[in-house]
Amino acid sequence: MTEVLIQKYETELPIFSALDINKAEEEIKEIIAFCQKTKEALLTQKHYTWQNFVYPLEVAEDTLSKAFTPISHLNAVQNTPELRAVYQSTLELISAYNTESLQDERLLKAYKIVLESDETLDEVQKKALNDVIRDFKLSGVDLAQKERQKFKEMSIKLSQLQSQFENNVLDATMKWQYETTDENELSGLSNEVIYAAKEKAKTLGKNDSYVLGIDPPTYLAVLQQADNKALREKFYHAYNTRASELFDYPEYDNTALMSEILELREAQAKLLQMDSHAEVSIASKMASSVDEVEGFLLDLLHKTKAQAKNELAELQSFVKTLGVKDDLAPWDIAYYSEKLKKKAFDFTEDELRPFFPLSQVSQGLFDILRDIYGLEAKKEVSFDRYNEDIALYSFYDAKGKLRGKIITDLFARENKRGGAWMDEARVRYKHKDGSIQLPVAYVNCNFMPPQEGKEALLTHNDVLTLFHEFGHALHHVLTLVDYPSVSGINGVEWDAVELPSQFMENFCWCKEGLEKLSKHVETGKMLPQHLFDRLVASREFQSALAMVRQLEFAIFDIRLHKAHADNVNVHAILDEVRKETAVIMPPEYNRFENSFSHIFAGGYAAGYYSYKWAEVLSSDAFAMFEESGELLNSDVGTEFLSHILEKGGSSSAAKLFHNLRGRDPEVNALLRHSGIKSV
Repeated sequence: MTEVLIQKYETELPIFSALDINKAEEEIKEIIAFCQKTKEALLTQKHYTWQNFVYPLEVAEDTLSKAFTPISHLNAVQNTPELRAVYQSTLELISAYNTESLQDERLLKAYKIVLESDETLDEVQKKALNDVIRDFKLSGVDLAQKERQKFKEMSIKLSQLQSQFENNVLDATMKWQYETTDENELSGLSNEVIYAAKEKAKTLGKNDSYVLGIDPPTYLAVLQQADNKALREKFYHAYNTRASELFDYPEYDNTALMSEILELREAQAKLLQMDSHAEVSIASKMASSVDEVEGFLLDLLHKTKAQAKNELAELQSFVKTLGVKDDLAPWDIAYYSEKLKKKAFDFTEDELRPFFPLSQVSQGLFDILRDIYGLEAKKEVSFDRYNEDIALYSFYDAKGKLRGKIITDLFARENKRGGAWMDEARVRYKHKDGSIQLPVAYVNCNFMPPQEGKEALLTHNDVLTLFHEFGHALHHVLTLVDYPSVSGINGVEWDAVELPSQFMENFCWCKEGLEKLSKHVETGKMLPQHLFDRLVASREFQSALAMVRQLEFAIFDIRLHKAHADNVNVHAILDEVRKETAVIMPPEYNRFENSFSHIFAGGYAAGYYSYKWAEVLSSDAFAMFEESGELLNSDVGTEFLSHILEKGGSSSAAKLFHNLRGRDPEVNALLRHSGIKSV
């Protein structure tokens, strides 16, 4: 491998403009060859230590990570057929390399020797080594050669199928469009949505039309705002049949992919002598067993469902007062819920947008981080952009030391993956010469773009999303751990990784936070007291309905992945779970599972429960601020920073939480914050 290629990726930030998709696959192959050559050379040593074995291998593999991040990130945020092909091919190469490494008995032996004989190891290094030894076992290192090869082939195939699943969801979402020339048909939709529909039509050369898609912000707006029931139903049907045989474009059907993914996951579990993929998944998590996870979810369901039924009954009673005689349909829930919310609190999500211009929300976020952590954020002007809307922020601690950087990409656009997520661009680690590679994170959202010449206005839900993703990013960039495998978000148990993100959302519900976040885009006035009171009170609005919806997803996920895949009917399992959890059954055609990327294409397979599991942790952690009597308490903030954010994956999540609270986590704060009256 040439020194020139190494230096190309030894940059503080990703250089997106340097990505040549015609050469990317060959470069990844060359870097993988370099990693393999490094590995072979290191294995010839007579004695293994952290410094002469683990460290140089980590350095080589970090170069591979830095070479891949521009490919994977751009594939997610500005997908093209050419980039997609390169992403898929390089992903398969890296998947094969990783599986091959984790099945190499020589490597496992070397790691064990380091763990057992290197007397210079600190506790963090021991945690990193124990993690990787566990991962060796979960990757089939103990299998006979023939079964080991099968496991590797399955891993490569899974990476292909999971990527195709995500592609089908993206393509289906982008493909479906609704066109109308009658603005009256869009009655109830906000000016922002109508403006975006008009602009979308113009880009398609349809100047006399309005064109709406089923990208998440537009879909949610239609369901919440559109007075036209038939329009709401049309969008509901399209969104909830995406990537299924019932979608308008069945070529994107994910049904067969789901079956194949589940079969391969179970086949790997059987090779590992485990009952199911769920058991494999839980082996590296904070929870101790599949039964504990299911028991946790069912206990929350028991505490919540009666209240959810009452919330639905309240909505049904309200709808009758409006003279609506028909039973509530699933595409009516969000629409009438907004009207009930308006009646109860005298505002809707969309009406609060003027109080949350993006510039004020961003400044408020940074002010809160300064108050609780002593951080200072600096917006960088000059850096390598792939889109004019992205921004870069550097974060300095109370001593003026640069701790890391965050790249933000906040607006929805064509060919960008839906939802919101955080990912790493650079991971912190300390070189032999004492220099530090600073961590860099991506924060990606899909907010509605601003009207031309105007500022982007966020809903309060958007504000929550931004704080959530920044919580993940801060976990990554504020780490003080020097070893990449347990630095930042790395090495953190998956069911605890949502702790910092959900923790940050709490500051969007308190007066101290909202005073900093809200400033009317025209008048410059803060959210008035009466609206503040109503917004805070609205936190409990239909909270039980939201809880049982999330529990439905999590129970479905865990049961799906503990079922036998050879004869499993995915939709039938979801239907059975809905009978147990749902308070209003969706129509038979609903194929939510076909676009459930979290479990079929992301990292949440048999792990979707992590959101609720970690929310217990986050609510309990935020209760420390409440107990102090000061929600922007810098002393408590320092405790959270030092015990959680700076520690990354350097110790078990259970131990880190116990060090923070002095006890194990309790569910009471979550129920209180959600307004759930436990039975």
